[in-house]
Amino acid sequence: MIDKRMTLKEAVAKFIQDGDTVYYGGFQIHVPMALTHEVIRQKKKNLTTVESSTDVGGLDILVGAGCVTGNSYCLDHELVREGPICHSPGIQPREPQEV
Repeated sequence: MIDKRMTLKEAVAKFIQDGDTVYYGGFQIHVPMALTHEVIRQKKKNLTTVESSTDVGGLDILVGAGCVTGNSYCLDHELVREGPICHSPGIQPREPQEV
């Protein structure tokens, strides 16, 4: 059997490309912060996230780092909201910054 284990750094580099749509999060407090930080470190950009809960700590960091340009919210496997992540006038994602 082939060992498919890899580091988070390797997984992000292999499976998340600029412009991808990715599912992000767990439910409420199960936020993948290590993944959040690795995506920022690798300066991924133009990502669209799909989530199924109200994020309490990771998605806003990705937006602030300029990695995410769109977001969709799913409830019971149905897409209920889709569009740009920034809804407030004057708030725009920035270019990725050094971490």
